[in-house]
Amino acid sequence: MKKFIATIMPIFLFSCGGDEDDFFCNDSEEPAIEIEVFDSATQLPISCGAKATIQDGTFTQEVENTPETNCDDSIILGAADERAGNYDISISKEGYYEWNTYNVVVSENECHVNTVNIQAYLEKISPEDQGVACTDNIESGLWFELFDKETGERLHCDATITIEDGDYIEELIDCMGGSSAAGDGDFIIGVGAAPERAGIYNVTIEKEGYQNWYSSNIEVSEGICHVNQVQIQAYLEK
Repeated sequence: MKKFIATIMPIFLFSCGGDEDDFFCNDSEEPAIEIEVFDSATQLPISCGAKATIQDGTFTQEVENTPETNCDDSIILGAADERAGNYDISISKEGYYEWNTYNVVVSENECHVNTVNIQAYLEKISPEDQGVACTDNIESGLWFELFDKETGERLHCDATITIEDGDYIEELIDCMGGSSAAGDGDFIIGVGAAPERAGIYNVTIEKEGYQNWYSSNIEVSEGICHVNQVQIQAYLEK
């Protein structure tokens, strides 16, 4: 995973013909604490917007992965450079319960602190605790509608749509197998896939008489009660 603070492992250089205890320390600064932040349900990294507060007596430091455009959720939060101590750690992130751990002991060696890696699995705040009443309906993570690229006309969804996210593969043949919406007669205007499944998807659409349509890295996120559906209008070229 990428790191918020770059870490270089100590390299011991022994002098030629000298005592084995003679070595040289590099001049890197090592964090006492490194924190990886995950969603406890999905096991995915979620450090964007996470703030860690570490405390040892009167010493307090806050570090945050600012939730900006193109924020990297895999960033590791590093704190307390070259400071041995006994730390209490709390992590907060919007939409999640606060996470805490205590008495994390960081020791030091001849050159640097011995960095301690913390993996924090945050639990989402329940809808009840947020005052939200959830429905029992099942939401599709992805919703597809097909159009002719040249004319802009809506196409009958008699295509094969394949979505992939790692080992997860779902194939809708003739737009069947997912939740669909019908127009006049047998005309299908759209179809849903990935029911209540967050993820990052690659999509292929195959329809007779048209070139294959592709899209990648389509992200479906979790909402309070359901996934936040991504609606896709695919314009197919003959």
